[in-house]
Amino acid sequence: MARLLKCQYCGKKDVFTEETMVKHENVTSTGKTQNKYFHKECYEPFKKEQAKKQAESKRLDKLVQMAGSIHELEKSESGSYILPRMWYHTIQDWRNGTQRYTMNFKKKYKKGIPYQVLTEAYKQSQDAIKWSKLNKNFDSVKSEIRYGMAIVNNKIPDAMKKLKQEKMLKEKNEKTEKDRIEMMELERDVNYKDVKKDSEDMTDILGDW
Repeated sequence: MARLLKCQYCGKKDVFTEETMVKHENVTSTGKTQNKYFHKECYEPFKKEQAKKQAESKRLDKLVQMAGSIHELEKSESGSYILPRMWYHTIQDWRNGTQRYTMNFKKKYKKGIPYQVLTEAYKQSQDAIKWSKLNKNFDSVKSEIRYGMAIVNNKIPDAMKKLKQEKMLKEKNEKTEKDRIEMMELERDVNYKDVKKDSEDMTDILGDW
């Protein structure tokens, strides 16, 4: 009897055949290779989700680098800045849109402020944070970071506005460039037709002369 394999995307079991399922090789952090199986119709959605998760992870890494460099924190052996757990908890609440201190709050997932906006908010806050480091007597690194996050929180609307404006400008420039290319192609087609018509007219006039 053929062994049933579980699709890692939908969770349903099926008999593995080349027509129905795909084998995906996954390399673990220890270097071992694990085989995972997916229905063919589930494999593309799985890859899209993986790509989104990888993009999110890279954006979080960029945010960590920005915050760590502003606060001048120590780095781990991997080269990443070491931030306290409370920082990650707050960042995840911001990213997910979780309002932790309200009645009957529920955890959400990626429904809040994008990491790009938080990174821009930190960028806009760096002068104020560095000023506070020099002029306020924080009793711990956590106190300094907590104060910095309050500054960042106030900068989020400005950061969001800036990124929206940049996105709109980018889309406008892309549309202008697309329209320019289409116009050039149209003019080229018109010129080609004019040259072809002139050539045909000259052939009619001169014949084999």
